[in-house]
Amino acid sequence: MRAIYLNELEAGTSVILGLVKLVVTPETEVIKAAQALVAMGQGVDGLLEFVETILIYKLKTLSREEIERMFTLGDLRQTKVYQEAKQEGEQRGKVIALRETLHRQITRKFGSVPDDLNTELAQLSLEQLGEIAEAMIDISSLQELENLLT
Repeated sequence: MRAIYLNELEAGTSVILGLVKLVVTPETEVIKAAQALVAMGQGVDGLLEFVETILIYKLKTLSREEIERMFTLGDLRQTKVYQEAKQEGEQRGKVIALRETLHRQITRKFGSVPDDLNTELAQLSLEQLGEIAEAMIDISSLQELENLLT
């Protein structure tokens, strides 16, 4: 049996191995290693946040803002790609939350949500879901809700 030490591994080809190695990288070298890892793993979902979390635990005396400045995370967050991804994620989150709220409202008001109505709700945009949510105050039957959707 042979022992393998994390600090002896070459992380140049694997983002996952690079993350593991980042945990054991000395504090004096961790920022440079983290920058290289992010550059190598561009396009890997969640990598930036994962690296930032490792740095926060590793560099306990520094604030999140100081780490962002050292690591230029602030600059990365200002890129168009990051902003678009963030905006898309926020939009999806709003749609999901509003759809779930509507589902609870319909269930509370009418007892259950028919499958066909669930299917129709799943296809609506954020704006359309908002209109339905406002209209729920005045809707008195499932038939009335279904008429509104068609």
